[in-house]
Amino acid sequence: MKFGLKAICLAGVLVTTAVYASTTLSPNQINNSGSIPSGHADLKFVLSNGNWVKNIYLPNTANHQDKITIQSSAGWKSYLDTSNTNLPIEVLEIQSGDTFQFVYDANLKKWVTQLAAISPTTNAQFEEIALNNTKLQRILLADGKWAKTIALPSNVNDGTLVQITSTATYPSEISKTNLLFPSSFNLTQGSEYWLKYNAALQKWVPEFIKPVKINVKDIGASLTTVTAPVTEINFADANWVPNFTLPTTANDRDRIWIKSTATWSAKINNTNISSDATLTLKKGDQYEFMFVSDKGHWVLMSAPTKVIEANGSIASVLPNMTEPTLKVRISNTNWRQTINLPTSARVGDKVILSSTADTDSFVLATNGLSTTIKNGENRRFIFTSQGWTIDSHTIDMLFVNSPEVTAIIGESAAKLRLIEGLNLTNVTAENSSAKFYLRQTGYITYKMPASTLLDAIYVGRSDTTVQNERKRVLADGVYYQGNEPGAGGCGWAWINASYYNMIGANDIAGCSVAAMRHEVGHNLGIYHNDSTNIGSGFAHPLGSTALGGNNLNFYSSPYLYNPKYGVRLGEEGKKDAVSVINATAVRISQYH
Repeated sequence: MKFGLKAICLAGVLVTTAVYASTTLSPNQINNSGSIPSGHADLKFVLSNGNWVKNIYLPNTANHQDKITIQSSAGWKSYLDTSNTNLPIEVLEIQSGDTFQFVYDANLKKWVTQLAAISPTTNAQFEEIALNNTKLQRILLADGKWAKTIALPSNVNDGTLVQITSTATYPSEISKTNLLFPSSFNLTQGSEYWLKYNAALQKWVPEFIKPVKINVKDIGASLTTVTAPVTEINFADANWVPNFTLPTTANDRDRIWIKSTATWSAKINNTNISSDATLTLKKGDQYEFMFVSDKGHWVLMSAPTKVIEANGSIASVLPNMTEPTLKVRISNTNWRQTINLPTSARVGDKVILSSTADTDSFVLATNGLSTTIKNGENRRFIFTSQGWTIDSHTIDMLFVNSPEVTAIIGESAAKLRLIEGLNLTNVTAENSSAKFYLRQTGYITYKMPASTLLDAIYVGRSDTTVQNERKRVLADGVYYQGNEPGAGGCGWAWINASYYNMIGANDIAGCSVAAMRHEVGHNLGIYHNDSTNIGSGFAHPLGSTALGGNNLNFYSSPYLYNPKYGVRLGEEGKKDAVSVINATAVRISQYH
């Protein structure tokens, strides 16, 4: 009977295997597409020369435990969108010889990469883990496969991504010798890290850190010790304290998230924090702090913002500050002739007003501040020991669009492209606490009489059509969007511009909309990252500022940090674009 039962079960397994035998597909079989179809329990997607696609996408839905294997022998690289996988990177590069396997987890609603586990072998106090040459690897610590301290090697390929987890009874740690920052990389049961090797830095860079979650009722009004790179403090009903204080110290770049679902608000004390601004924790709020060891304090990395929308009601006196920033959007719907800034605030609090209303509003404060906000303007105010003060200057721009651009992408798209560039410039200025916002005061379609883009910023300074329109709309400067060859660059601008030289330009062929913040940065006195001038950009393999590689929404400053990696985005006395911008913005805003 036992043998018969086993035989029946085995037959069932064989039948099941036959039904769900692996299916092989390639791009050519699905209309040269990289969108892998769903509905296969075990699918192999194969790339080869002549049967290749650049971008690959896994199905958004599948049955639990469905499996997809991707193999490539193609000479060209492909890129897998990882947004619906457990990989903490945006894309996975696939090249000849690579094989990756994913299994769908219906509970997570994600494709989970399948990795063979490498573990310590000696139960020693210290062991360097021997990794291989594959892109994705996993290190598992477990009882009997454990070391007090594990070290990651440096003789691996650039971009190697490793998942580190632990199920071991005893705690351990990752050696800090070749990590990006010496944070609290401890390993306990349930720990999970993903680190990526960056050959340029010769460092392992954290891409994902599973936070250690703590209920505030279990620790009371303060956290005394940090034991992980990311600690999440949770507030909720029946899990609440009225005040909370961060630790006096931690390891470099350790982070603390503070979240709340509680009905009652709480206060985060400013003790040990670089900011004196209002830090009220309300339902739905999340704050993030990062410890910077050479400064000896926690830096506020992100905070909730209170927003009064364009269709919301604006009181004659704005509400007292509950978060570090209050944004008010003024429209014809909620326009007020006079807007009074909050009567209660802390040093460092900011109010940002933006207006699309046809009529100006007066802005007043109890300390005597009086100004206006006009249509299309953004105005920022900061609370100081003397009360509210103006924290931004408006630089009015005339946009000049070449008819060649209109012929290529259409008039609406051409206008939208300039508006997107302006908005991104303003976001970058705001993120950086740079004291300016751009405002569009004019737009014309006009071909600069120039053969190259560089010529355009020469002739545009005295071109009658451009300068007459500039004077008519009272613009401080000119920005040209063309299709001329760049003459060595996709954008050009005069550095530290005088009234005569206040012009920048970019072409649509080689430049993204981020070019405007770069070129306007030049106008405001900023040099490229390779300059020794204090007002220069900052370049780094993990992200660069607007005058560096131009892939982060910041201008350089020693007081700013890469939001994901914690790298300081400047150097005091050497790379500080924001200090230069803040010194020049008021002068340039008066050119009209």
